[in-house]
Amino acid sequence: MNGGLVALLGRSRLVGVLVVLSALVGLLAWSTMPRQEDPSFPKRLATLAVPWPGADPIRVERLVMRPLEDALADVPEIDSVVGTARTGLAVFGIQLKESIYDTDAAWNEVRHALELGERSLPGAAGPLTFDTRVMDPASLVLMVTGSSDLLTLRDAAVQLEDALIGVNGVARVELLADPGEQISIRVESALADRLGLDAGTLAQVLSARNAVLPSGNLDVGDRSAVLAPRSELTNVGDFQRTPWLLPGGSAVPLGEIADVTREPTRISTARLFHNGQPAVGLSIVPELPQDMVAFGQAVRKRVEQVRPKLAQEGLTIQTFADQPAQVARRLGSLTMALVSSVVIVAIVLLVSMGPRLGLVVSSIVPLVALATVAAYAMLGGVLHQTSVAALVLSLGLVVDNAIVVSETVQRNLDEGMARYEAGIDAVRSLAVPLGTATGTTVAAFVPMLLSFGITADFTRAIPVVVMIALVLSYGFALTATPLLSVAALRKRPAKVSEGWLARAMARLADAVVASPGRSLGWVSVALLAALALTPLVNQQFFPLSDRPIVMVSLSMAEGTHLGTTQGVTQHLERNLADVEGVESITSFVGRGPPRFYYNLRPPSSSPHAATLVIRTDGVVHPSHIMDEVRTLARQLPAATIVPRRLQQGPSVLAPVEIRLMGRSLEDLATARDRVVEALRTLPGLRDIRSDLGLGIPTITWDIDDAAAGRRGVSRSDVTRSLLASTQGITAGVVRDGREPVPVVVGAPYGSQMPAEALSTTSIGTPGKAATPLAAMAQEGLAWSPAAIRRRDRERVVTVLAELD
Repeated sequence: MNGGLVALLGRSRLVGVLVVLSALVGLLAWSTMPRQEDPSFPKRLATLAVPWPGADPIRVERLVMRPLEDALADVPEIDSVVGTARTGLAVFGIQLKESIYDTDAAWNEVRHALELGERSLPGAAGPLTFDTRVMDPASLVLMVTGSSDLLTLRDAAVQLEDALIGVNGVARVELLADPGEQISIRVESALADRLGLDAGTLAQVLSARNAVLPSGNLDVGDRSAVLAPRSELTNVGDFQRTPWLLPGGSAVPLGEIADVTREPTRISTARLFHNGQPAVGLSIVPELPQDMVAFGQAVRKRVEQVRPKLAQEGLTIQTFADQPAQVARRLGSLTMALVSSVVIVAIVLLVSMGPRLGLVVSSIVPLVALATVAAYAMLGGVLHQTSVAALVLSLGLVVDNAIVVSETVQRNLDEGMARYEAGIDAVRSLAVPLGTATGTTVAAFVPMLLSFGITADFTRAIPVVVMIALVLSYGFALTATPLLSVAALRKRPAKVSEGWLARAMARLADAVVASPGRSLGWVSVALLAALALTPLVNQQFFPLSDRPIVMVSLSMAEGTHLGTTQGVTQHLERNLADVEGVESITSFVGRGPPRFYYNLRPPSSSPHAATLVIRTDGVVHPSHIMDEVRTLARQLPAATIVPRRLQQGPSVLAPVEIRLMGRSLEDLATARDRVVEALRTLPGLRDIRSDLGLGIPTITWDIDDAAAGRRGVSRSDVTRSLLASTQGITAGVVRDGREPVPVVVGAPYGSQMPAEALSTTSIGTPGKAATPLAAMAQEGLAWSPAAIRRRDRERVVTVLAELD
């Protein structure tokens, strides 16, 4: 090895070219590498949604969740399965083990298991919606505001979506708080009874008139003509004009006896408000890896092309989150830190080692740094805050080898060796010791490199970059450093052969050797003092984010409908708008925010929950805003309101999370109360809460089959009539746009129908007089759980707490 290095030193021009080339490649890589703010993570989390309309949570748990849990239990790659059963819906979160990196193969196994489990589900349950993309980041989040008409906002958001989907690098664009749309056909109950018009019959007739069926073709001469009767209803006007036969045989347009309108879907799942204004958002998910700064510029350019058109309609496009801009700011700041570190290292070397030695060693530092960037890029590295911070960290390590080699060359020169021989002797004498020292330092980072899991994924760039830098620093120390030393160093006069630092260290060494007992005593005192002061240091593995954002989670009782949650959220938003330091407030009602920050959990749909994202001016400390939120929360006892700051590292529900597992909801509730009371006695905890609700009322109807049979009514007729009176019956779809629009036939009041009016709901069948529901069914009231949560095939209740 020494012989090869010595031969290489004889080719100084070749070494110089390689050094310069590596630096230039590093500069090129720095300007062209993929850029993002934070590391990417393997897709180990997926969601599964299984609808079962009309089923209560207990039936959903028993007949949907358990069969699927049993099927998933056979997949060894799965770490945990967390699910929630609600009325008409089961939602699962499936987490792979942290040791899994080939996630595509694991998810294929999960899909196969779900196909087997689906065979055991009730016929009315499904279809299954399995999504492995829930952890994809939302690089930009835009808000369309300027109108109180949700359909106007939706149409504008769809226009913007169509424009953005064609931008290079965009993986997909998702609408946030999409109100949806439907054509609603409502008939007053009294008029419907008088005309013998029940919702089921009306839905069947309209569905038949709106059918799209093949009509064949006809040979006309030497060509084939397609037969296309106009059987499809394509818009609101078509439905208003379609004739309806009255009992006397005459026909009237449907619009004269029914209210036909285009409106947002009646079963709303989410609402979005930006600074108090209704909004429809767009979440732009990029393809990764790529240069996020350039990607952001391309997206903003396309947005500016659409903005004037929407402005003509009085609409505005506002930016909620701009990850590319954050990447540019963060990497710009870290780049300045890197340059500053190089300058500071150079200054320290020049002051402590003298001008010539200091210049030689300090010139090696940027060369090694640029070569490290080049090697890291060739290995597929991405520039983000962790990798750049690792590069800054490595500067203090890469300088050691250069110092030792240059000092040895200087000593050889001082002893009278020729220049070339001084460099050769330094390489021969230091190659093995420096290799051993570098190898031990590299080995210290191997466990960090070989670890796995979310924390390891976040910090993976640190061992990779540092190990590359150490290896390259060893190579540079045995090649570039001796050549630079031979060219720049001179034999020093004997009187200045040692610098002031060397003389000071020599005196210290003499004092230590002269009094070893006293020296060991002082070292022991210093060690014990450090240990004694350790409890005074705040311990936190990952720090808080420096983004000026406060996240406020608001939760009502399970079963609270979206309108009530929205009202409470807007009340809190109005009171916070005037708080000092608040710059903007964006409220996500019924569904959480998109993943605009890397460790946010996937957004979940919960009509009883909302999240307020408060952006501060960066001057007022976030803790002031959080105190104001807690003060306002005391005025809203029906809501659980918890303010938090964004945090680095893996995502957690709360710093303190206690899971209670069991079968009986009553026992779990009792255990929950005991745990909550115990936590309240502990100092340092606040915002203690649990996810176990009180339940929801269920209005039951015991149908008298004999009474119903005498009137020619079946149980399905009763169910269908109740559905028409509240939610409405779907009567096909209209295909006049990009997406099909459902046609819903129902009563005017929908879910806001008074509960006491249900007993007078008319139950009828075609050709027979309608009968009130109370004549054939007995009303009752039951209390059932609004949601049942399960984890790893057991019921679970979670108690959470924040740190004070």
